[in-house]
Amino acid sequence: MTRRHRLILVLLIVCAAGVYALPPAAPEDDAKAFDAATDAWERGDYITALTGYTQILNAPGGDAFLDRIALQTGELFVTRELTPDGRAPRFSPDGRFLVYETGLEVSRRTLIFRNNATRELVAELPGVSATFSADSTRVAYLQIPANDDMARASEAIERAALTAPNRTFLVQSLAWLMARDATITTRDLNTQRETELATPGLLKMGLASAPDGRTVYFLGGVEGDQSRPESLSSISRSAVAASGTRRSASASTISASPSCVDSE
Repeated sequence: MTRRHRLILVLLIVCAAGVYALPPAAPEDDAKAFDAATDAWERGDYITALTGYTQILNAPGGDAFLDRIALQTGELFVTRELTPDGRAPRFSPDGRFLVYETGLEVSRRTLIFRNNATRELVAELPGVSATFSADSTRVAYLQIPANDDMARASEAIERAALTAPNRTFLVQSLAWLMARDATITTRDLNTQRETELATPGLLKMGLASAPDGRTVYFLGGVEGDQSRPESLSSISRSAVAASGTRRSASASTISASPSCVDSE
């Protein structure tokens, strides 16, 4: 079945529920008929609009309106479901990859696929908040730790009913453990080699790559430091090797301030 036939079939099915139809349009009046049907669509009179579109497509020369009608009704572009369990979908900066998160609690994963007909799996990251470098050759993410604290917090959420009065507290507790114990990790998508970026003593979440391709920003704070709950920090390439952190600015100057580390 061609796209034209599929579109006509959809229009006919919808129009079958209507109680009236537009009069047939002569070929020379197709443009006016199209405008009238489009006006009906935009004011929410979909039965009238779809009836008009069907008549235009069935008239001689109706193929000239196929793409415009399909664009209006949402039938022009083909959609494909990638997963029934996914969230936070996005594309890499160069459009070569698509990424989404899947799973719950400590089992959350990030999947990266090639953005072509093959949908080849490029990488499966054991974590969340993935962000691509500017050239899309590397990706940084928060690697979820496998420790007893995280396991107990996750099990507590699983046992709690959705309406449990303490569920919000349990979810927030798990999020805090994630911010405390997760590791900022970069992966080279060509070699699959991973590098951990040291952020000693910092809570971290919400990664974002800088345009320079070297820096990864994150919303962070110093654990236990109530006077400076959030700060802007950075790690240079040499400091990464030495597990050092460099603070660039304090929360007193930046609201909800992100931190940053060198990704190379």
